[in-house]
Amino acid sequence: MSILEYNGGTVVAMSGDGCVAIASDTRLGQQYVSSASCLELFCHSLLRRSQSSMSRLCLLIGCLFLFFLAAQQTIAMDVPRMFKMHDRLFLGLTGLYTDTQTLYNLFKFKLSMYKMREGREISPETFANLVSSTLYEKRFGPYFTEPIVVGLDKDNKPYLCAMDLLGALACDPNFVTLGTSTEMLLGACETFYRYASQSTLEHSPV
Repeated sequence: MSILEYNGGTVVAMSGDGCVAIASDTRLGQQYVSSASCLELFCHSLLRRSQSSMSRLCLLIGCLFLFFLAAQQTIAMDVPRMFKMHDRLFLGLTGLYTDTQTLYNLFKFKLSMYKMREGREISPETFANLVSSTLYEKRFGPYFTEPIVVGLDKDNKPYLCAMDLLGALACDPNFVTLGTSTEMLLGACETFYRYASQSTLEHSPV
């Protein structure tokens, strides 16, 4: 299992006519990250201490029960993954929760410095490049998080951009999603998202 999936979490964003929408879950999970070989060694060490076959069976069942019980735990249900950077810009962060907190505080500081120097709010595209370069600087010891940047530029044009933990940009004009449920949400977005051309055809006179 990837460390990006350790705490779980998914963020999805869509664009509309002069607007954007972003949503996420708020569950903070803790999943079992040790390999199966570690569990196997642990079980073997217990089984060697037991003599009878019945006690061995009971120990094995107990080991498996503890393994699946610890496989996925819910720590909290009120953990934010969407962060308002300013009135026209939002940041979504999935991945290891400690790194998402670190990055959010870092970007709040950088945006405050940008506003103080420039005397204006940062644009979504510029902020996406700032996030990308920040992640790339740490490529040899990366932050285990995958950001989504969404917002509106000065002309109210939607901007959506997702990136991996190294800062590689993947921008899309319609929708983006990242996290543990990406495959399912991409399918849902492709099925239910109504493109501008489709809306025009549906409302055009016959």
